[in-house]
Amino acid sequence: MDNILINSKQMKKISLTLLTVCYTLFLLTSGLTNSVYAQKKDVHVINGTTRIVAAQNIINKSEGITTPKLSGDAENTDIARYLGGVDTDRYVEYSIDVKKEGSYKLYPRGATPNTGWAFEVDIDDTKVASFTGKSTGGWGAWKTLEDLSQTINLKQGIHTLRLRFTQKKLNLNLLYFDYNGKIVK
Repeated sequence: MDNILINSKQMKKISLTLLTVCYTLFLLTSGLTNSVYAQKKDVHVINGTTRIVAAQNIINKSEGITTPKLSGDAENTDIARYLGGVDTDRYVEYSIDVKKEGSYKLYPRGATPNTGWAFEVDIDDTKVASFTGKSTGGWGAWKTLEDLSQTINLKQGIHTLRLRFTQKKLNLNLLYFDYNGKIVK
């Protein structure tokens, strides 16, 4: 085998690469991937009043969930995708990191021609809310449904948020979490 000569610049690059690999392995095996040391990009942070874009950062979903782009909502490019025509017996899951523990008012933004649509909200496999509503006027008639708001309690830490669609089709764009304060008994 031939002798390989490495200059100091190449050695520094190799050392930095090895250090990065070792650090990544440390984070993955130590459980610190959701801590202040390394924030995962697919985690929704709930820190006071927050909105979750329903089509972003999905960690798990059933077949038949689509994420089309909104039309005619160009000023809201950060919320330009939604869960489209979600049918009965479908679900989506998200990872949430609750930074501010307490009581939150939860409500959706959606569009549907259907009356009687419904979905349930689970946190760590426990149902915390259920929504049922009437037609918003059509598939593209987006409404923030604050009148359907429900109060939920969130503990600090990493949780799994699951939306289970139970009746009729609905387009879902946003979930709002408005901080109310201390835990409600």
